[in-house]
Amino acid sequence: MFTRRHWLALALSLVTRPARAGAAGPLIATELLLEKPGKFGRKCLLLRPARVPETEALPLLVLFHGLAETGSEALGIRAWHDRYGLPEAYARLSSPPVERTLPRERYLTDARLLELNRDLAARSFPDLALVCPFTPNVFKQHPSAPFLDHYADYVEQALLPAVRAAIPTLAGPEHCGAAGVSLGGYVALEVFLRKPQLFAALGCVQAALSSAAAEQYARRLAELAAFAGPHALQLVTSSSDPFRDATLRLTKRLSERGVSTTLEDLTGPHDQRFLREVGTLEMLLFQARALHA
Repeated sequence: MFTRRHWLALALSLVTRPARAGAAGPLIATELLLEKPGKFGRKCLLLRPARVPETEALPLLVLFHGLAETGSEALGIRAWHDRYGLPEAYARLSSPPVERTLPRERYLTDARLLELNRDLAARSFPDLALVCPFTPNVFKQHPSAPFLDHYADYVEQALLPAVRAAIPTLAGPEHCGAAGVSLGGYVALEVFLRKPQLFAALGCVQAALSSAAAEQYARRLAELAAFAGPHALQLVTSSSDPFRDATLRLTKRLSERGVSTTLEDLTGPHDQRFLREVGTLEMLLFQARALHA
């Protein structure tokens, strides 16, 4: 059950830092109009690395945004790009060594910085394409399950075909991932469970889950692993994340059921500063490694 503290945390992403106007970045952003979107978003934001030729096929990552941007399609599809630090994270991983961007904060510890940079020195960050659809506020839907069924169909039948018609992407579910933050982490999990044939990797950053729900998600993910084989799973939480207990419980229950999960239990709040400094960085590196495996 969500408390007032949970809902306040979901809204913390209102603290924004717009992308610099006119700044050359590592990602080329294009708004794509979807055919037959139904009642869901008519547009998505398609992102492709500038350093890769347009004809080169890449893995694809689908990114779901948080609660604060659910009131506007224009804000929603650009949330990862403009508010969550996606271009900056891509640039930091592409041109190591990774450094802190918040001099007074230690969301990235010295030990993790050393580990990250050793990893990137041994294996360069591999490129991928990204798509950011509009994420609806599913918490307003009662019941939510049928709504999520339709939204998952929208991802499969409208979003992914439009992206693959627009740019070359590597074929096969082994080269497609889903990730989200807060509300978007919950939506990514629900879409993944409904359409596991589409994805090889799932990332949930500070996902808006209750501790009680963690029990059922552990069971459903374990059943999926037994039926369809292992997927790459990453759960990211932090010291002041109101959903930390649920994330830790889910990780523990998955481990008890024999499901391998990568847990990142970091330092920091549930807000966009955390995302821009480390949350987006960790998610992006995990997905890129998984989708190129």
